[in-house]
Amino acid sequence: MLKHFIIGIPLIVLLALAPLAMGQTMPSGKWWKDPEFIKALRLTSGDDKKLDKLFVKYRRRMIDLTNRVEKEQFEYQNLMEAPNLDEAAVNRQLQKLEEARTELYAEKNRFVVEVRKILGRDRFQKLVQLYSNSQ
Repeated sequence: MLKHFIIGIPLIVLLALAPLAMGQTMPSGKWWKDPEFIKALRLTSGDDKKLDKLFVKYRRRMIDLTNRVEKEQFEYQNLMEAPNLDEAAVNRQLQKLEEARTELYAEKNRFVVEVRKILGRDRFQKLVQLYSNSQ
C-alpha cells in the first residue's frame, strides 16, 4: 500500500500541473476587450463580435469539461485514500481521468484553432508574442 501511495502522490501532482506543462499559447478570458490587445492586433468590431460568439460557444463546453476533470480527480483521490487499495479500480479511474483531461485539452485546442482562423496567421502570431511577453 505504501508503494501505491508513494507512486500516487507524484502522479496527482503531475496531473494537476499538466495544463501548465503543456503551455498556454494565449491569454484566458476576453483578452480581445483589452485596449492593448485591440490596438496591437488591430481588432475590428467584426472581430470582437466573432470572438464573443466563439467564447460563449466554447466556454460552456469548457465549464462542463473542467467539472468532469475535477469529478474524476476527486474519484481518483478517494480510491487512493481508501483503507484497502483496489488497484484495478484505481487504474480504471485513472483512465477516466486521463480521458477527461484529454477531452478538455482538445476542446481548448479547438478554441485556439478557431481564434487563429478569425485572426489570421500574422495577428495570431502577434497575439502569442504579446502573451509570451506579458508572462
